[in-house]
Amino acid sequence: MTLARQMPVKAVAALCGEHDTRIWRVLHYYVAQARAEMDCSQVKRVGLDETAARRGPDYLALFVDLEEKRLLCATAGKDAATVAAFAADVVAHGGAPRQIKSVSCDMSPAFTKGVRAELPAAEITYDRFHLVKVLNEAVDAVRREESKSVQELKGDTRPVVDEPCDAQS
Repeated sequence: MTLARQMPVKAVAALCGEHDTRIWRVLHYYVAQARAEMDCSQVKRVGLDETAARRGPDYLALFVDLEEKRLLCATAGKDAATVAAFAADVVAHGGAPRQIKSVSCDMSPAFTKGVRAELPAAEITYDRFHLVKVLNEAVDAVRREESKSVQELKGDTRPVVDEPCDAQS
């Protein structure tokens, strides 16, 4: 199991001389056992983001306990229903949606809607990466618009040197 934390399952299987389906079965067993024992009664701060599940349009929403630094829930999708699934999972593991006081996520309207509906006591904070991304896009849009009307912003604005440098001076 330690190898599976550091390597792809197929590589672990090759190293152990087993088929990867057997390694997957063992992993699923221990993950299910750990999930059955998981306690969400103290979860207060949650991080939420989505990632591509595979190449293509399939997404997983990941919910992380920001204090304990552990994955709480991974559920298919990237809409408000994923937050509802997370809230149900918290209840199933001894917690309550109202105990969650803070959710850090990207600026997805779907996530915001889901958090407001399912985690009513949670304050939503937007993660720094996505804030900077939106700010950079806004600055770039202003730069592009102004470059159409301000001559000094068009093309190469470096000063032109008429005389070549004399390397031997």
